[in-house]
Amino acid sequence: SSYCHGSGDVFLVDMNSMQLVQTLHGHNAPVTCVQWKPPPASYLQHGLFLITGDRGGAVAIWDVAEGVVLNSIQVPNSQPIHAFSYLAKQHLLVVTRDGSNFVYDSHLVGKEPFGEFEFPVRTEPTDSFVPLRVCTSKLSSTQASCFVLGDRLRVIGSLETAPGKSGVGLQMKDLVYDSEDGHETVLDATFSEAHEDVLYFATRNSVGAYDWKTGLLLNEQVLWHTKSDVEFRRLFSSSPSSWTEGYQELPFLYSFGTDQRLCAWYNSQKEKVTTVSADVRGARIVSKTVSNVVQSRTTANLFAVIFADGSVARWRYLVERRRWSLEGFFSFALLKPTRLCVVGDQYRLLRAGKWP
Repeated sequence: SSYCHGSGDVFLVDMNSMQLVQTLHGHNAPVTCVQWKPPPASYLQHGLFLITGDRGGAVAIWDVAEGVVLNSIQVPNSQPIHAFSYLAKQHLLVVTRDGSNFVYDSHLVGKEPFGEFEFPVRTEPTDSFVPLRVCTSKLSSTQASCFVLGDRLRVIGSLETAPGKSGVGLQMKDLVYDSEDGHETVLDATFSEAHEDVLYFATRNSVGAYDWKTGLLLNEQVLWHTKSDVEFRRLFSSSPSSWTEGYQELPFLYSFGTDQRLCAWYNSQKEKVTTVSADVRGARIVSKTVSNVVQSRTTANLFAVIFADGSVARWRYLVERRRWSLEGFFSFALLKPTRLCVVGDQYRLLRAGKWP
């Protein structure tokens, strides 16, 4: 895990031993976004690389083992960094608070973004919403991507990021859920890892399914909370964590909501959904306010939960037993932790500090 408390420092924690193993110094502004570079086949051979972005628009790639910045860039508009997404393994998409976005070499070798390419997601100065999430399909050969923009879902069905490409002619579709109270109506989205053409998206009280290839809304309420005061906040895809697991044994989706519970969702034979949930706060955890929840990049049933006091819990969903298990807990006093990312079973990364 990794944290930052407004100074621009990032802290890494080994979640197996629950020990602080590295501190990264280098940002001159609070870190607002973190993401692991896709892990290579061998961690021992190639090491771990971390991408971080800050409130001043700086982006850096770190050699975690050495604790040094390998390369860094400054986005042209100097806006706070809000999201990263890898477009294949060679390109990094950087999204800023106003929706401006830039594509760089994934190792930040070049200081300038590629050509004039930009996703059409820039927000207007009068818009009250900022980009909440960016995700890319792991199964699609055409780099299908989705942007969660507060009151809408923008799905872009194909992408060419080679130098000279401007993004003109992209297959784009908006699903709009108008906000009547000024708050976000679309909170998160994730591509299915079982069906290439399916995208799940969370509104406040339900989860819908969208076929991005045909542009059809398959079901506006695949899932829903039975309690009207509970809202969805995060969605996570489901996939086998080993060759011995079959898709028929797995939940088809994971979620986290305002009731502070992680949920595993199943389709039953009677066309109804069932859920297995757990309150992530646990009896031994002092803080009762969750700042963020993230899923492991390599193990879909493993999650890290960061609390408002800086502590982190490691939760795993036991597929065969159909229950949640609290596997570890780390207490570390930080100011307003908000950002966290996970790679493998060993390392978690999170960032703390006031959101810009």
